[in-house]
Amino acid sequence: MKSIRRLYVYATLLLAVCAVSALTGCAGKKPPVWGDTKSGLILEYRMNPGDVLKYEMIQEGTEKVEVMGQTTESATNKTYVYTVEAKGMKGDYHLLEITVESLVASMKNVQGEFAAETEDVAGESFDMTLSALGDEVDLSDAESIEYGIGPLGDRSIKSDFEAAFPDLAGKPVKVGDSWASTDTINIDQGNAQIKIISENANTLDGYETVDGVECARIVADVTGTVSGEGEQMGAPLVFEGTMSGTEIWYFAYKEGHLVSSESDVNTDIMVTVQAGQEMKIPIKGTARFEIRLIE
Repeated sequence: MKSIRRLYVYATLLLAVCAVSALTGCAGKKPPVWGDTKSGLILEYRMNPGDVLKYEMIQEGTEKVEVMGQTTESATNKTYVYTVEAKGMKGDYHLLEITVESLVASMKNVQGEFAAETEDVAGESFDMTLSALGDEVDLSDAESIEYGIGPLGDRSIKSDFEAAFPDLAGKPVKVGDSWASTDTINIDQGNAQIKIISENANTLDGYETVDGVECARIVADVTGTVSGEGEQMGAPLVFEGTMSGTEIWYFAYKEGHLVSSESDVNTDIMVTVQAGQEMKIPIKGTARFEIRLIE
């Protein structure tokens, strides 16, 4: 009888140990930092020191200007290849080093076609601080990196990177969930300073594998305003306008980085020339932006 009781006790203890081990095992399995697709993804930029990503950025734009019944058109094109290297954390922000490997830019208008002088840009670097949710905080080092392009004179590359990282939700999101974000871009055109404020209504639209990487697919409706002031041949200029468009971007939610984004935007701007008799000049524009991970 003692042997039977002893076996019973051993078996009971063994079952208890197995149960505790199972519970401990379950408790020891931490959920992934990106959450999951059922309860909600936690979308954040996550980069370890030394991580390097290479991107290509393409910008294409056209403008139609109507003056006294005559319409003129212009077109601009820019293609950057650049790397993003993680340098660690600065408080709660990622410290990134952006290096421009190449820039090819051109402009075509009634005065002719002009290629940008970009020799001094290739190889230049600047620091950027980026929050986990995609807020570009400091690009002051980029201000001094310039290129020349025909009659437009010198241009800083800073504005091209002020909205390079899409903004994330800051909360777990499932398919169909939406969040709002705002981007501000300041453009110095020499004789005019333009501010573009875009309001993006982002929606997690689904999931897709891009180049072998599991991505969240986000679709955004873009609206915004264009404002600014300038001067042309001594005459003050005032810019007021609106913008609208769409954007689709893909985010590697497990790795924590942007894979690609594409947007198409239309602008409708009125330029008021305030000299003597006031003159209003309408400008209609289209723009296409693309960023894609190439390494």
